[in-house]
Amino acid sequence: MTAENDRLCEQLAALDARLTERIAGLDRLVESKFDASKIAVDAALLAAEKAVNAALAAADKAVQTAYDSQSKVNEKQNEFRQALLDQQGTFMPRETYEQAQREVARRLENLEQSEASTSGSLSGGAATRVLGFAIVSLVVGVIGVLLAILAATQ
Repeated sequence: MTAENDRLCEQLAALDARLTERIAGLDRLVESKFDASKIAVDAALLAAEKAVNAALAAADKAVQTAYDSQSKVNEKQNEFRQALLDQQGTFMPRETYEQAQREVARRLENLEQSEASTSGSLSGGAATRVLGFAIVSLVVGVIGVLLAILAATQ
């Protein structure tokens, strides 16, 4: 039995050596797969980081471009607003215009009444002189109103 025990011990020792070698080989295989996975994950993380940095740079550029464009639009709008304010300063006030229109209408009515009352009683030469005087008066009155309007707007 000792011979058989010795043979079984030798077989068991050989089997133990093969299993130990097989386990060591599998450990090396797992270790190499793990190292390869780690390398792949590190490469993927690096690529993702580069992509995020590129996206952030593009977003920053887009924001700056939009800001510059909006600044230009705001500048143009402010120029337009200022032009409107400048233009508004040269407009005649409505009350002044209406007053001038009433004055012109009153003078025209007086002129028409004067012409109607004198057309029957005056001779041709006298009627022409009166009409000429009335027209000159009207022109002088309109010029006076325009000068008053200009003085009021300045």
